Amino acid sequence: MKALAKKVKGRMPLGAYGAGNKGLTLVEVICAVAIFAVIAATIGGVLVFSAKSYHRGSTESEVQQEAQLYRMPPRWNMTAAS
Repeated sequence: MKALAKKVKGRMPLGAYGAGNKGLTLVEVICAVAIFAVIAATIGGVLVFSAKSYHRGSTESEVQQEAQLYRMPPRWNMTAAS
């Protein structure tokens, strides 16, 4: 019995930090997936926001350019010259 106790006492315990740790626990996998989901949602939100801002800015720019075209004085209008 004493010989068995010596053998067991000298070994590292099997478990999460022991020599028998060959994989991940379910809690670790869930935490990793949750962290990845938060990061992916943040990046996706930034991309959607930037696409909407770009679209809004380009539309405003087009409207302003069209408005400037209609404000320009007619250069080749024959009635204005006489």
